[in-house]
Amino acid sequence: MVTSKKDLSSRIEEGTTNRSIASTSMNETSSRAHTIFVISLTQRSRNKEGIESSKTSTINLVDLAGSERLSATEAVGDRLKEGVSINQSLACLGNCIHALAESSTGKTVRVPYRESVLTRLLMNALGGNSKTVMIATISPADVNFDETLSTLRYADRAKQIRVHAKINQNQTSKIIQQLREENEQLKRQMASTILPPEVQPSPNIDIEDLRRKYEENTKAVISENERVMREMKESYEEKLQAQLNRSLTSTNTTASTDSLQQLKQTNPYLSNLNFDEQLTGKIAHILMPGSNSLGKSDSCNIVLRGPKILDQHATIYRRENGLVLLEPEGEDARILLNGELVTNKVSLNHHDR
Repeated sequence: MVTSKKDLSSRIEEGTTNRSIASTSMNETSSRAHTIFVISLTQRSRNKEGIESSKTSTINLVDLAGSERLSATEAVGDRLKEGVSINQSLACLGNCIHALAESSTGKTVRVPYRESVLTRLLMNALGGNSKTVMIATISPADVNFDETLSTLRYADRAKQIRVHAKINQNQTSKIIQQLREENEQLKRQMASTILPPEVQPSPNIDIEDLRRKYEENTKAVISENERVMREMKESYEEKLQAQLNRSLTSTNTTASTDSLQQLKQTNPYLSNLNFDEQLTGKIAHILMPGSNSLGKSDSCNIVLRGPKILDQHATIYRRENGLVLLEPEGEDARILLNGELVTNKVSLNHHDR
C-alpha cells in the first residue's frame, strides 16, 4: 500500500517509464499501449460503541492509446500488429459504452466486457456503482477530420451513460443492533409464562418437557447471536489475521503478508470473496505449477470451508505454457464459473469468478 507522497511519486514515475511508445508517420511519440494506474483507498472509522466500519474506493487513471488509420501511420511489422490490437480494444470499449448508454434508457442490454482485456479490467469503472470522467482529445487539422468526428461520437456516447454512485459502507453496526434486539426479545419470551404460538403444546406432549426444550433451543440461539456479535466487534486487523491463519497456501503453510505479495507478483492465484466486505480480496491462494487440489479436507493444497464443499471438490492444473484449467471432482462438486455451471474441464482467465 502506498503510504507517502514520495512512494506515490515513484510509482507514477515507474508507470510513466513503462509506457510503450514508438514513432509512426502520424506521431513521433505514438502511444503503443493503454496505460492503467490503479489507486485503492480505504477509510476506516469507529462509532461510539467501538464498532469498526470501512469505506473502500478504487480510482482508475487510464491513458488510452489513440485510434489510428493504418494507412496514415504507414506501420509495418510489430507496429502494424500493435495498431490492429489498439483499434480492436478501442472498438470493444466503444461497444461497452454503447451498451451502457442503451441500458441507461431502460433497455435490457448485455454489456460485452469480456471481449477484450481492456474492458475486463475497466468493467468496474464504467458502469454500476462508479463515476467516470472521459477527456477526449481532438486535432484541429483538416486531414484528421475522420478521427476527430469518430472521437466526438465516442465521447457523446459516453455522456449518455447514467450511473448512480453510492457509498458502500460496512453494515456491522446495524447487524449487531438487530442481533441485540433479537436476544432481548428471546429473553422476554423465556421470562414469560406463556409459550409463543409456534410452540403451543399438543394433547400428547407434556407442557413441562416442551417448555424445557424451548428454553434450551432459545438459549442456544442467544449464545450463537452473542458469539457472532463478539466476532463482528473484532478489529479489522484481528479478523484479517484470523482469516490468514485459517487460510492455507498451496504449499500447506500460512504465508505472511509480504511473502504472499511476492508470490502474487509471479504466480496466478485465487482471491477470496467474503461476507465481510473488509476481508474481500485479502486472502489469496497461490496456484503452483502442476495440480492444485481444492476441498475441505486437510490433505488438499487449498482448503476451503463452507456448505456443500466436498472433501475433494476440484483440481486446478497450471501448465507450463501458462494455461490454467479447472476440473470438478465428480457430479456432486457444484462449481459456477461466471454464473455458468461447470461440468467438464474448463480454462480459467483473468477476473473469472
